[in-house]
Amino acid sequence: MVQGLPHDIYLIQPYVRPLWLTVAIVLAVLAVVILLVGALYRWYRKRQAYRPPERVKDSWELLGDELQLLQKKLETQDPEMVRELFYGLSLVLRRGIELTSGVRATDLTVQELRARLKTQSGIQVNLVKDMVTFLSRADMIKFADVLAEAHEAPQSYQAVKDWIAELKPKPQAPLPSESLKVQDTKGIAR
Repeated sequence: MVQGLPHDIYLIQPYVRPLWLTVAIVLAVLAVVILLVGALYRWYRKRQAYRPPERVKDSWELLGDELQLLQKKLETQDPEMVRELFYGLSLVLRRGIELTSGVRATDLTVQELRARLKTQSGIQVNLVKDMVTFLSRADMIKFADVLAEAHEAPQSYQAVKDWIAELKPKPQAPLPSESLKVQDTKGIAR
């Protein structure tokens, strides 16, 4: 009997786990953790709603949106709102001219714009004359505090809307693909 151990306990031998069993337990725990993380990741991805990317509007569509916002100001009789309407219509028309002709219309006065449009743009002469007349009148309303007549705002709105539609480039029909029609040397389509 060994001295110092209580209750007649002789030699306590610690249990030593074999190495292969320790490795198996560690691998099993790692596999369970990886499976749990994978399941949580899939659940999180499914939970998030798929949002398709927004379609980017082209500049002409943005001009159309601005015109629709300006349409709300047509019913008002407030001189300040009428000034804002003519300012907005003038800006939309100038942006349309920029998109069509490449002339920096928003940076030019009406007289400078008239000279550039007559020489550099591909816009029809009578259309240029009408647009410049409107821009001069809009400048008078915006900056010289000239009051607009009651019928002038709706007519100007419709005119700018028509000019933007006329300035907008027409979509071109796609060219027929040459791979669809193959001709041999005799000129017979196959």
